[in-house]
Amino acid sequence: MSNRDFFKFLCAVWGLTILLIFIPCDFLFRIDSTIKFMKPFDILVDLSIIIEAFALLIVFYAFFNTIVHSLIFKNGKPFILMTNISVAVAFIGFTFVNFGTKWVYKVNGSTTSDNIVNTEWGNILFIFFIAIGFINFKSILTKITSSTTRLLQTLGAICLISLIVICFRIIQTFYFPPNTEGLQSEHLSGPKPNVILITFDSLCSGDMSLYGYTHDTTPFINNLAHESFVFKNFYANSNWTRPSVASILTGSRPVTHGLNFSSSQNIYARNDRGDRNLPMFLRKNGYDTLATSGNLIYAHPWKNDTYQGFVRQPYAKSVDRLISPHDITSKLLIIRSSAGIWFNDTVMANVPFVPFIFLKQYTSNRRKLLEHQVGFMGEPAEFTFKQAEKLLTNCKKPFFLWVHIFPPHSPYLPPTRFRHTFLAEEVLETRASQKEPTADWHKLRLRYDEMILYADSTLEDFLENIKKMGMYDNTLLIVSSDHGESFEHGYKGHGGPYLYQQAVHIPLIIHLPGQKRGFLVKSNAEQVDIAPTIVALLGMRNPGWFEGESLTRAMYEGYDSQKPKYMMNLERSGIWGGRQASRSIGVIEGDYKYIFYPELNQSELYDLAKDQNETHDLVRTHQEKSRHLHSLIVREVLSKEK
Repeated sequence: MSNRDFFKFLCAVWGLTILLIFIPCDFLFRIDSTIKFMKPFDILVDLSIIIEAFALLIVFYAFFNTIVHSLIFKNGKPFILMTNISVAVAFIGFTFVNFGTKWVYKVNGSTTSDNIVNTEWGNILFIFFIAIGFINFKSILTKITSSTTRLLQTLGAICLISLIVICFRIIQTFYFPPNTEGLQSEHLSGPKPNVILITFDSLCSGDMSLYGYTHDTTPFINNLAHESFVFKNFYANSNWTRPSVASILTGSRPVTHGLNFSSSQNIYARNDRGDRNLPMFLRKNGYDTLATSGNLIYAHPWKNDTYQGFVRQPYAKSVDRLISPHDITSKLLIIRSSAGIWFNDTVMANVPFVPFIFLKQYTSNRRKLLEHQVGFMGEPAEFTFKQAEKLLTNCKKPFFLWVHIFPPHSPYLPPTRFRHTFLAEEVLETRASQKEPTADWHKLRLRYDEMILYADSTLEDFLENIKKMGMYDNTLLIVSSDHGESFEHGYKGHGGPYLYQQAVHIPLIIHLPGQKRGFLVKSNAEQVDIAPTIVALLGMRNPGWFEGESLTRAMYEGYDSQKPKYMMNLERSGIWGGRQASRSIGVIEGDYKYIFYPELNQSELYDLAKDQNETHDLVRTHQEKSRHLHSLIVREVLSKEK
């Protein structure tokens, strides 16, 4: 076999394996999220980019192997052929098993699927399929050799069509750009203030000393409260990150924006509100809109479809350096394509190549070299804050900056100087030990409290730097969280069906430019109220599509809102995968909180004024109140669910 034939053969083998088998399987697994959140041509653009990217990798790989074959293995020609055929067979077999397993989980309605890539069973399967390829090497070689020309013609046609689609999108982007003209708005006289919105991941108000917790977990935020508005009864619109963050940025509840997909494999996250989001509104009104996030999976503008509202939205610096294809992804977003995110997720989650296994292990081990580790999908808070400071050094004024830090999200592994502050014992100091079913929840909560203390300290450092940069005095500052963290009611963490206080009662602190006094606001409020409040405080006209209400009356006049506040988990693993075993929807009106589980047809009612821990269910004794609150859920949530 000549070098030319050898090169063509490898292109045919891996073109068949990747372009005709792996990518279609991967695409079919994601098709429910693509058809829900994307237009047909957008799907075609992303698929075309993925095809071209893998085609280039295949050509490079085949060229490299051909050089090695001609220079090193002149007398051992079958070696490289045998290796490639065996690995390709293993790759094909593994692809069917991997995505077949994922589909079983999805169709059964599970919100989590066990990815067999890089597990012990996965490695065994991969070796098994390699053995099959090795045994059947000669017959496979004969069949592919006879079909090489036909395969390459098919692959060439696919690549040509994909290239035409990409060129058309480039022309569409640069010659027919989307409308970015400013909206009509009214501004306060004088210079516009900057806006900094900081959200913690998994910060429960019940574990903050600011809200009366026994341990001094938030000393800096306590001091900040002396010159801010502190909201006593503020609630997350969901108990996990993606829908709650989307509610903050769009001003709409999860039932409206539709971002209720849990699996990170359903990477497409197009919210149903389109350009109706806070960053886009501010951008059109002259603000330089910036964002950085330490949660790469669920709390990045790329993952809630608000990225076009931001001028810049990078990942945290450490991830840029280790695994993020940030530069490629950001360039593709220019032509309105999420293919870079898809490609990264495909490679890092589903490809069983040994080099990628090593890359995963390397990135994981690198985190062990840090002073602390916060999980594979999250970043230490100081990394995210440093990235935010870097953004501000080059931004125009005025600016809107959203910073989402990963702590105090699990694992609860704070830096050394915060460790043992509340739990002196040298226990629960590794990720593995904290995941053990036998882990002591009380002690684990104390480790969580140490993470809060650490996060509080990084916030102090960041705001001190903002002051040194001369920006603080003209900045509207909002500090909040995406959701809480539960250690009660038999449930640890967040997500799932429970909407008890620890999961949804979160902080909200608003500091106005130049404010020197602190105020306690007792009115009920929810995350969808943040966006209209920012717009009102900036003196802009409300665009009319926010579902929340401005909190300015509650701040300035002591107004106690009587509007019901909603929280919900409508989590899905996929459109065809159905819902989780039990959706949960909650509503708070006055002092009463009502939770309804539609699939179970069960409900709970609590009087929060008398029972903050939600231990006395009043649903049977307060039937009229229960019926009233249930009717609100039917009208505002169930009737609107898609």
